[in-house]
Amino acid sequence: MVLYAPTFRRNIKDPKPYAMKLMEALNSNDIVFIVKSHPNQFVGIPDTCPEFSTDELLSVADYCITDYSATAVEAAILGVKTLYYVYDFEDYSSKNGMNIKLYDEMPGCVFEDANELAEVVKNDNYNIEALARYQDKFLPEELGTSTEKICDLIIA
Repeated sequence: MVLYAPTFRRNIKDPKPYAMKLMEALNSNDIVFIVKSHPNQFVGIPDTCPEFSTDELLSVADYCITDYSATAVEAAILGVKTLYYVYDFEDYSSKNGMNIKLYDEMPGCVFEDANELAEVVKNDNYNIEALARYQDKFLPEELGTSTEKICDLIIA
């Protein structure tokens, strides 16, 4: 199961042709391709499972394909293999800026070409070490204990 969950894009190229390229590249009897558009922007392909949230879909995904979205962090929390489809990397990074250096932080997981990305999924040739480094660097050590820690601070 492959979840495609792109971010909101303002004043940039129409995402539909790129979403279509990705869908065509991943067209296989072995792949279930799920589309979950950003709530404020339709990518040109109807959401596959509109009744489910992105987080619910992440919980069943083998791969998450995103771009500049915080969905990547949520996928990392769940240990979902994350690939970045950044067909507009130069344009997006110059207009919006980047919060991390994607190519440095996730080597072998960032693609501007849909076919190259699809090969990673089809061959299950994912750089799991990149995800582990990303988790170590960007996620807190103790996931799932925030409520307990807040209560301890209030009660103490």
